[in-house]
Amino acid sequence: MGTLADVTYDDATYHSDDTEEYGLPEESSVTHILAFLAWCAQRRLLADYHATESIALIERTSSPVEIAETYFDCQIDPSMLTEEGNRFAQERYGDYLDRIEALPAVAEYESLYHLPTTWQTVDLYLPVLDDLFARWSRT
Repeated sequence: MGTLADVTYDDATYHSDDTEEYGLPEESSVTHILAFLAWCAQRRLLADYHATESIALIERTSSPVEIAETYFDCQIDPSMLTEEGNRFAQERYGDYLDRIEALPAVAEYESLYHLPTTWQTVDLYLPVLDDLFARWSRT
């Protein structure tokens, strides 16, 4: 069995078959990843060495795709998160994906990847993470 350091929670390349199947650009698979990272930045769940990246996420200094590509290589791995952030990701990241796919606004599209890669879409996902974290914190 691998260690936590071996785990990557998500990576845009994991979704490339889906985006290709739909004829969408690769960047379509980054929004949910960046939303998770932005949420982590707001709650100080990104590792300390990501201070610059946290500011970029909180202040939204660039587009979601630019930030994901420039600072995070379009992925989430344990080195990017605090200990608490890692525990939450391990236990609830799958639930997060299930819950955002079930959002009424997402259901209006053919798939999660069809939503625009914008900060508005990121904002759509943040309350899901707030709810999951609140429930997780109580356990």
